[in-house]
Amino acid sequence: MRSTIRYAFALCLLPLLGCVAEEEYVGEGGLTAFAVTTDTPPFFEGEEASLYLVEARVELPITPPTNQDLERLRANVGDMAVPWERLPWVRRDDLAIEIDWALTNLTESGARVALVLNGFNEFHEYSPAFVVDDDEVIPDFAQYERDMEIEPFETRTGTIRAEHLDEVAIDLSTVVNGAPNSNQVVYFDSDSHTDPRVQPYIPPIIAGLTGFRLGIRATGLPDTECPDGGCGVLVLEASVRVKDEGDRLASGDDEAWQLPQPALFTPVAAMAEP
Repeated sequence: MRSTIRYAFALCLLPLLGCVAEEEYVGEGGLTAFAVTTDTPPFFEGEEASLYLVEARVELPITPPTNQDLERLRANVGDMAVPWERLPWVRRDDLAIEIDWALTNLTESGARVALVLNGFNEFHEYSPAFVVDDDEVIPDFAQYERDMEIEPFETRTGTIRAEHLDEVAIDLSTVVNGAPNSNQVVYFDSDSHTDPRVQPYIPPIIAGLTGFRLGIRATGLPDTECPDGGCGVLVLEASVRVKDEGDRLASGDDEAWQLPQPALFTPVAAMAEP
């Protein structure tokens, strides 16, 4: 399920006096919601267990590089140990991203769900796999996830902070650079900077995120009566704030970069390679 998401850009208007936050909203309709409903099919359905996953894909409007820019980025790779044929146009410190979210349970039953996020840059996109063990579906870790018990008719709110999304960017560049255990690297409660098992695989340059997938994941849905079908079960609303440190955001009527199609990276795919 795809959705329009509201973006809020923080602009530095007075450099000598400090940054003044000013919100600019883009995308049709501003803030919108995406939902899990009683009609939502399972992402995976087994004989004994099912996995539900509904996501919105958010692409940031990036100022397009020129052909000269791309040639310079290719030429500057040199002997640098990076997992790409050129250096990234968007680097880790160019954009500081934060996401405010609100998750609402519309039913009379409680539920255990996870708010999940996986990032992509101009080269790769992280796509966790899952395994089925007897009658249980066990998903790999998302790059960011927050498990929660949500009560009937409850709304939970929170913020995915800039440091969390910075870690997402580092971890994505690290796993595609050959780190042997992707689940270990992306585990949301770890820090690649302080993990000696991970540090040898962190490339000298980190590609910045050009977007992410934000979603709701559950192994079952709350019970609810819905005689007509299509009733809402869980609704997620989100807004995205971006501070443009590297002059990489397209704004106003400027045309955004047609982002390259990133290669999917999953732990299973990585382990299957010889």
